[in-house]
Amino acid sequence: MKTSTPTTIVVAISLMVFLPSAADARPRGPGGGPGGRAPIADRGRQFDLQRGLSAELRTEREKFRIWRDEVRGGMKYFADSDKETRQIFAGLNMAIAKQLVDDRISDKLGRILLDKTEAIGDDALATANRQGLTEEQDTVVRDALKEIHNELKTASTELPDPSVRTPHLNRFQLEASELIRFGGESGTLSNGKVSTLTRKLLSLESDEQEAKAKGKLSDRDREKLFEDARELGIDILEEFID
Repeated sequence: MKTSTPTTIVVAISLMVFLPSAADARPRGPGGGPGGRAPIADRGRQFDLQRGLSAELRTEREKFRIWRDEVRGGMKYFADSDKETRQIFAGLNMAIAKQLVDDRISDKLGRILLDKTEAIGDDALATANRQGLTEEQDTVVRDALKEIHNELKTASTELPDPSVRTPHLNRFQLEASELIRFGGESGTLSNGKVSTLTRKLLSLESDEQEAKAKGKLSDRDREKLFEDARELGIDILEEFID
């Protein structure tokens, strides 16, 4: 029987940190109310960062959410008998995302830590093929996840001053990265499109870090970043919807 070890990874953040709220998922009409969804062009090429990308995906939305649950929620890697370890895995992913959105870690470090967590999932899948980890294998997985959690804890800073925080932008960038990857893996996006959109996303993140390095975001800085994010969001959505 596997041992049940306490963990400091129990950051009980809902997986909704990756997903829009139920209200965001409701169909909306051209004016934003309930009803049929209008094409992007009919909205004058606008994109609301607060709603998020997945709320606009139409037929791809459910597939994207399932993909994200599989990868970030651990269902791809762990059997039901590994439920507790799967919850630790998912909790770590959520903690990383939360720290990233709150500007406590950089976008770059967030990606690195998420990739490390996923690599542990890949190793678990290769080891047990979702047939259930042995106690020894489970201990190895948990120890590896704890190392990443400690790395996150060490790297995390205090909540920055509101003048440099960009939670909506950070959440958009996280979701955009996931969506671009999903598009590539599902075949919806060609390799060329993935490369182009990724390059634009990295450019946006670079501009964000450069603006924040001044110690305070001006209204002009913030609006420029948000406008660039809106344009990138429209580019991504058009690739999925058109």
